Amino acid sequence: MRVDGREVGYDLCVDFLVVRDGERAIVEVKTGNAAQPSSPATRRQIFEYAAAFDVDRAYMFDGDRSTLHEVSFQEFLPRRPLRTKRIAGWQIGFVCGALSAALIIWLATR
Repeated sequence: MRVDGREVGYDLCVDFLVVRDGERAIVEVKTGNAAQPSSPATRRQIFEYAAAFDVDRAYMFDGDRSTLHEVSFQEFLPRRPLRTKRIAGWQIGFVCGALSAALIIWLATR
């Protein structure tokens, strides 16, 4: 983050960073009063982790009740496209660039 224009580093430690079917997700484990996704501290923590860890989904696991809640901030932090879609976009760009370079070389040597 930046404070008064200067970069300030800090550590983040999410409870779990998981991958399933190509989707990355964070899972924050909470117990007691903090085990409410709408609790201000919990909500802000999950929001920060979802942004910082570049994930497709975010969850909160209530350790007392053994329940998993999906938490979405879609209106405020749009979900990023799945990694497979981002990789496909990069591959298409690479192929187009390579074909353009080959065409330029071919035209230059004619």
